[in-house]
Amino acid sequence: SLTKVFGARFAFLSVGVIIGCIMFFNVFFVIIPNGKNITSSALDNKNFDLNLSISAKTRSVHNNIITFLVLFVMLSGHASFIWISQYNWIILLLLAIILGFIRHFFNLRAEKKI
Repeated sequence: SLTKVFGARFAFLSVGVIIGCIMFFNVFFVIIPNGKNITSSALDNKNFDLNLSISAKTRSVHNNIITFLVLFVMLSGHASFIWISQYNWIILLLLAIILGFIRHFFNLRAEKKI
């Protein structure tokens, strides 16, 4: 794991940077271009590829679900009790799952399904 090569604090921040970059690339290389293609097709009265919309929606949902995790990991430098533990990667994995479910709950609540 990264904690064997780098310090635990740096390793956690690196994970946050990697996930943040994934979110960035989702937006700038999938969501925005697909939205532009769909918009230009609609303005030209052409049929658009539904897969573009599905792909953009999927990436948008992924970004939405991992938002809390990225925020937590970026702030984890201030919470040494997490990254200094010998079980830091297990803690991070459990937090990723828990924070993903929390975000999913908020999404369902916003849609009034709960």
